[in-house]
Amino acid sequence: MVYQDIPQTKDTYVRGTYIDCMTEETDENGWKPFNAQTGLSTTGDRFDYHGANNHNFSVQIGGSTVSHEEYLELTRESAVYPEFIALQYLALGLNDEAGEVAGAVKKHLRGDYGEEELEERVKSEMGDVLWYMTRILDEMDIELDDVRQKNYEKLKQRMETDSIQGDGEDCHSR
Repeated sequence: MVYQDIPQTKDTYVRGTYIDCMTEETDENGWKPFNAQTGLSTTGDRFDYHGANNHNFSVQIGGSTVSHEEYLELTRESAVYPEFIALQYLALGLNDEAGEVAGAVKKHLRGDYGEEELEERVKSEMGDVLWYMTRILDEMDIELDDVRQKNYEKLKQRMETDSIQGDGEDCHSR
């Protein structure tokens, strides 16, 4: 792929180390204007490239994006709970926030609000779920990529063995 041909727009930024494609200007978040052609067209579209020779970058049209590392650091800074019961506290918080997602869906089903309100509430509550999940993984020194990979492999195996509707009892035997 050739990245030097992405059309320049004021809302197209790149983060990474693919210096050949960037100008020297950066905004307050360290994002640099970028030129390339990837087919990104709407606000929020994002393209990630991880290639050889440390050529790693993300392109996003409009809005902003936060790396996992940045988000992880913010969760560490915003964490306020007793360290000696961290896992218990975080597990209860995760359960509470997941319940709030379910509550939002329930209220939508009974007609309290429409699709747009549901979407906003789910985004907000899933953000809280993400915070608790991130903190649990960090407290246990587990990488999110490892969780994603393990779940991917489990789902692929279940699909291959036509057991996608399994009860999950086999997940601990691997």
